[in-house]
Amino acid sequence: MTTHVRTPDRAHNELVSQVHEVLDRFAGMPRIEQIAMLGQVIGQIIAEVPTGNYGPSEIMQAVALNISAGNEATARSISSAIQGAGVQ
Repeated sequence: MTTHVRTPDRAHNELVSQVHEVLDRFAGMPRIEQIAMLGQVIGQIIAEVPTGNYGPSEIMQAVALNISAGNEATARSISSAIQGAGVQ
């Protein structure tokens, strides 16, 4: 199985930024429901990947690695904000 790892470029960062902007418009929706809807979108996009381009395990590994990367980035951001505020 090939691992698809790539440093996000400008287009990747813009996509993430725009997704967050859309989620902000639905701030009244519980986060778990937002996650569920994003899961549906991810499932739809996965179904559109041409057969033979990537195997199911490659796709799920890419999803899992990016969930982990997002969690780590948010944790670092929160930690930095706490440290910057002088909270211990």
